[in-house]
Amino acid sequence: LLVDTNRSSYPINKYLARQNYDTTVVGNNNNDVLSKISSSYINLDYSNSSEMRKLLELEQFQYLIPGCTDVSYNICSRINNNRFYSIDSEEVTNSLLNKKLFKNMCLKLGVPVASPIKVNELNSYKKVIIKPVDSYSGQGISTLENPNSSNIQTYIDRAMRASIIGDYLIEEFIPGQLYSMSAFILKGSISSKFFVQENCSASQFSVDTSCLDFSLPCHLRDQVVESTSRIVSRTQMKYGLLHVQFISNGKKFWIIEMTRRCPGDLYSLLIELSTGFPYIKNYTDP
Repeated sequence: LLVDTNRSSYPINKYLARQNYDTTVVGNNNNDVLSKISSSYINLDYSNSSEMRKLLELEQFQYLIPGCTDVSYNICSRINNNRFYSIDSEEVTNSLLNKKLFKNMCLKLGVPVASPIKVNELNSYKKVIIKPVDSYSGQGISTLENPNSSNIQTYIDRAMRASIIGDYLIEEFIPGQLYSMSAFILKGSISSKFFVQENCSASQFSVDTSCLDFSLPCHLRDQVVESTSRIVSRTQMKYGLLHVQFISNGKKFWIIEMTRRCPGDLYSLLIELSTGFPYIKNYTDP
């Protein structure tokens, strides 16, 4: 069962077809690419955990594969119940996808992140960023210069409306270039990694152009890998993908988030066509 029907998951579906798997895709958008072309498509809102559990029991799928959305990985983790190999527990998934929990974990492990800020500390900062703790694609995120307790409430409300659980996070705004690192884990260690420069041309917080990067200094690359390895060890990840986003000013870096799902926007093809590395195979096989 492939839990996603949008175009970013097309390479996953194509790979599974080449391996002669009998693949069903699930999603609730009839206009998505995989909804239209798949011989076995189930129209279902896959964020509904009870319906997804019923589907798993009814069809008795041998394998469960998250697609390219946070919701997809989150639901696969929730319904997994230790049945499907290499999908994290709900606790580990939540520690990554909830930005407040993730930041707290990073701070305990000494992984560099933007400083979290309380409302009564705002006067000490020239610019802050306000974000939902659990949204994606830039939804509900705002920046504010010269913040104070009276002018920030509108942005807090916006973040809370975009949050599934109605929670928000304020942190120091870090200027710099956005990057990602896709790291594949083998037996608990990072075995392959790729650095990509990310740019947001249409929206300040939504990536729409990317290219393989060779300009980031080697010592910073090594430090990003080392920091990521701390998270891998802390969460006891053994196999699969860990996709990292971070900001760097060329001298330092700050981790923004980490996800275990395949990144969207055909990121997998960017790596495969640029390097020859079988990204989708390494994401799917575990």
